[in-house]
Amino acid sequence: MNIKKLFSIFTLVVIVFATACTNKIKETNVRDTNEKPKEETKIIDFNGAEKAKLNLDFGAGKLNVSGNEEKLMKGKFIYSKKEWKPEIKYEVKDKEGEITISQSSLNGGNISLNKKEYNEWDINLNEKIPMEIKLNLGAGEFKADLNKINLKELNVEMGVGKLGLDISGNYKNNVKVDIQGGVGEATVYLPKSMGVKIKAEKGVGTINANGFIVEDGNIYKNSQYGKSKNNIDVNIEAGVGAINIKEK
Repeated sequence: MNIKKLFSIFTLVVIVFATACTNKIKETNVRDTNEKPKEETKIIDFNGAEKAKLNLDFGAGKLNVSGNEEKLMKGKFIYSKKEWKPEIKYEVKDKEGEITISQSSLNGGNISLNKKEYNEWDINLNEKIPMEIKLNLGAGEFKADLNKINLKELNVEMGVGKLGLDISGNYKNNVKVDIQGGVGEATVYLPKSMGVKIKAEKGVGTINANGFIVEDGNIYKNSQYGKSKNNIDVNIEAGVGAINIKEK
């Protein structure tokens, strides 16, 4: 992790503590505001796609990602300001669909919501189509349950907050995962049934991987690595806070 990135993380820490009394993500709730909520649902069909990429650029609030969708994607978006309306794009090229959902008005410096503001995304994905997922997370509470997704590759860049990431599926292929920790805590669930290898680069945070075999100080392997047909290879950069690795 380079000096510039570490400096950015420390800057986020200062901002978070300076605003802790007035800007609390956990207080973000529809009931805390008298404004009429803006709510929309977006369904994206395959349109000929046989594989897909999902890019989520989330500003601040609460994000949930999971499976159980017949179409390619279904998203429910609730936000308290009209300028927070998500920008949704989908295109298919060479039978590969690419979904991009972003929120430019909540990126680039606005890292928290006050108790009268809320922004929630609930994303459901198809479980059959091969998929690559990229999550760029700002500030808030994030949950991604991907254990039933036909996952090929996952990239997660944390900002400030708490992340629960379940990639404990019995995947039928090798899976590549890259996690860049930010400020806060991340809990990552990995499968017992597949080989798992984790390469960790520590910032000023900690990586907890109880039950894994440690090699050379920064390599973690489970008991199935080298025995199973398919493996999950995970690269982790710990920022400020803790990354907890658990088998499931």
